[in-house]
Amino acid sequence: MASLPAPPPQLPLIPGTALRMTSIGLVVDCLTCGVAVPVTICQSDRNGNAGKPMARHGPCGFFKWFPELFNYPEILARIPRSFPSPQLSAVPAMPSAVPAPSQSKRPQKRGPDCVRDLCRRPSALQCPEGKCAMHCTEDGGCTIHSAPILDDVTLDAEGFGYYHLHQALSQSLVADGLEAPPPLPAHVPSIHDLLTAPAPTIPPLASTSARLPSPARPSTTPVSRMSKPPRITSQLDPLWQQDLQQRAQKELESTRVAEQRKEIERKSKQCFVLNWFDDDNTPVKRQWVSDCPYFPFYQLADDPELVTALGENITKIEVFEDRLKEWIPASLSHPLTLESECHVFIRRYGIADCHNFDELYNTSKESMRPAHLRTNMKLNRDRLRTAINATKQSSPQLASEHVESSEVEIVDESSEVEIVDNTPVTPRPSTKALGKRPRWFSSPESSPAQSQTVQPPSSRPRLHLDLDFDFDSLRATSMSPTPPPSPSPVDSISSSDSLLLTHSTSSASSIDSGEPKAPSVIPVFIPSYKGKHVWPCSMYTIDMAAGFRQMDSLLLRQHYSQEVLFGLIFSVPFVRATYHVNRSAWANTKNTSLLLAHECAGRTLDGLWTCYLAARRDALGQTSKKKSVKSK
Repeated sequence: MASLPAPPPQLPLIPGTALRMTSIGLVVDCLTCGVAVPVTICQSDRNGNAGKPMARHGPCGFFKWFPELFNYPEILARIPRSFPSPQLSAVPAMPSAVPAPSQSKRPQKRGPDCVRDLCRRPSALQCPEGKCAMHCTEDGGCTIHSAPILDDVTLDAEGFGYYHLHQALSQSLVADGLEAPPPLPAHVPSIHDLLTAPAPTIPPLASTSARLPSPARPSTTPVSRMSKPPRITSQLDPLWQQDLQQRAQKELESTRVAEQRKEIERKSKQCFVLNWFDDDNTPVKRQWVSDCPYFPFYQLADDPELVTALGENITKIEVFEDRLKEWIPASLSHPLTLESECHVFIRRYGIADCHNFDELYNTSKESMRPAHLRTNMKLNRDRLRTAINATKQSSPQLASEHVESSEVEIVDESSEVEIVDNTPVTPRPSTKALGKRPRWFSSPESSPAQSQTVQPPSSRPRLHLDLDFDFDSLRATSMSPTPPPSPSPVDSISSSDSLLLTHSTSSASSIDSGEPKAPSVIPVFIPSYKGKHVWPCSMYTIDMAAGFRQMDSLLLRQHYSQEVLFGLIFSVPFVRATYHVNRSAWANTKNTSLLLAHECAGRTLDGLWTCYLAARRDALGQTSKKKSVKSK
């Protein structure tokens, strides 16, 4: 290979270019990576560019034409030609038939990969270093690859166009009254020289290194290999830093306390009471056992210290089985099934009499029951039974206090009344309000003694009436279709109270002193209902007021429930909503004169309860409850 002719001593200035002459020829710096790219003559004439100087760097995609070199034929003659690209016309036509495998070309031999890191090129076959041609040349070459010899070519600043820039900058600074920059050096380094030059080392100043701390240098080791944890510098706020330390200590303390609490709670649940009988008629030895590593199972063989503390020569024991209620022999390795804070009874084998065993066993069962009444049925039943017995003991005392002022007592919730009298009576018709059970009445022929034997044996209270008071005549009068003559207003208002007083005084003489009595209930006048008419239809205001007074009597409410008392007074089924609406119209009235006027009207048309309700609605400005019939 012929060597290139020697470069001229000085390259003329070509405006708009950055060409320079080196040992490999005319080169230009790549604008992407800064590598020196040689200038060659294009040989391909596909686009009409044959013979034009160009610079091409394939890896970076850098490409540039230099038509200015046509003005310098002496320089253009020194530029080598580029490698010709294959032309389509030069490619021979392929035969139609596929050639035989024996006629194909042998594969080109390739050496192993280059030993340099991150290089995938094959190494040269004859290179003793095992490198590719480029890396071998860069590292100094070998016997096959010779290293390039760089010539020290000194170029002035005008060769790169720096002189014009420097001159323009100096003129602008002087025009602004500033100092001009220093002149350019004789040799200006290229971009390739700046990139490949080693970094200069700046030694630290001796005067400042002794006084000032050295700046923190970035560590080259990974974070995971740091020998020291990161520290909190003194630049933090002292108050914030103190608060942070206190919070960290509190969190650690709370975590430690929570773990300790869990451990104590676990140990408190994994314990039991051991009851040991060592000899006949000997007090029991009781001991808490909290060392139960296999809870809820336990063996005495796992705790030799406890066996030694219980007694000497303990080789066989007897365990009290709770389900069978028997003592069963067992060995020290017998597994005991435990519960939290349970009681285990064991004794030495051969003992027949355990001192005070029954009492200890019952006490342990009581302590094992839960304290809440919802989960402790036996304790709940015992307390209820105690409360019922206390009520039974106090009931005779309450009944004896009302013997002198009472006449009638209700039998029970079924509203049955027993009438004891020497006069012949007619049984009252059965109603729903008075219950569905059969009533017990005394027959006309039976004597008082016989009537007591006919009645069912029970502690039911009875209704005692005097001979002078004829209940049938009163009932017949109230049920008659023709109402009796209306009494005076004063007599009508106090009729129910005076009648109640008369019954209580008249019956007090015939009451046995030993039998408790209840206050009497006086039925009011009830009309005969037909069809859809129900209470309080056709009722009079005087009767409704008398009935409501008895319903509000504290003496009667102590002995009767509201439903039973309503049935005794009005003799009709009890409807809660209807009763409370009508009672509210009587008790909550503000116009008492209107109510008194309808009561004084007696059992007349003006004294009807419906008339009072209508007058009350008119006084309050309310409309009638009757719906108006639409005209067809």
